[in-house]
Amino acid sequence: AIVRGIRWPNAKLLLIAPCCHHDVGAQMKSQGKDRRQPILMRHGLLRERLADVVTDAVRSHVLRILGFKVDVVEFASDEHTPRNLLIRAVRTNARPSISLFDELDELLDETFGVTPWLIRELASEIEAARSAASK
Repeated sequence: AIVRGIRWPNAKLLLIAPCCHHDVGAQMKSQGKDRRQPILMRHGLLRERLADVVTDAVRSHVLRILGFKVDVVEFASDEHTPRNLLIRAVRTNARPSISLFDELDELLDETFGVTPWLIRELASEIEAARSAASK
């Protein structure tokens, strides 16, 4: 749904609720002894929560890169669910700065060594934005 909203030019506002956090968690778990952040990855519950945060951080960052103004807000009390974030994105078509790509590369490649599904799915759009930002 996120990809459809990004690719649909008439979508001026995206509201994204937590869903599908398993991809990053599975990648973190599969790293085994080669984990980049072993203290954070050792325990399954902590790794799962970290994967949730990384997933939502990447989603909000990719939206910024692709021309959205992004806010992350709490939409339900955490006593009801730990996955209580709402990503609110308004399309502005602003050109990203190259530093946004540096931040994304550092988080994914150097810090955690993961490639979330959203990054793979929007690879051509992200690379086009990177090219535009470097001009």
